[in-house]
Amino acid sequence: MIQQIIIVLFLVISYFVQALTGFGGITLIIYAVNVLKEKESFRSTMSLIFTTMSVLMISFQLGQGVYTPKVNHFILLSLAPVIVTGIIANKGASKINTKLMLKVIYENLC
Repeated sequence: MIQQIIIVLFLVISYFVQALTGFGGITLIIYAVNVLKEKESFRSTMSLIFTTMSVLMISFQLGQGVYTPKVNHFILLSLAPVIVTGIIANKGASKINTKLMLKVIYENLC
């Protein structure tokens, strides 16, 4: 029960920091690296959480009228590279060992 409360608390803090600064994932990553020991579990959890946070942020920004036709053009241009890098990353992730992945994550946080 306490662990679930802590998870929810970290999600709330991460989303709050994300909404304020645009990079709230650091709080969540530090927690998740210590709790989620399996590489695939870590990757899938992070993907789901960041997707959810991004959809919420986009929804709020759409409501504020932030997106313009020029922004929409850049969004469309960015879709192909996002899809290609996602495919490449998924293929490469199965070949990288967990210790190396954690090392890369921690080095990128610092």
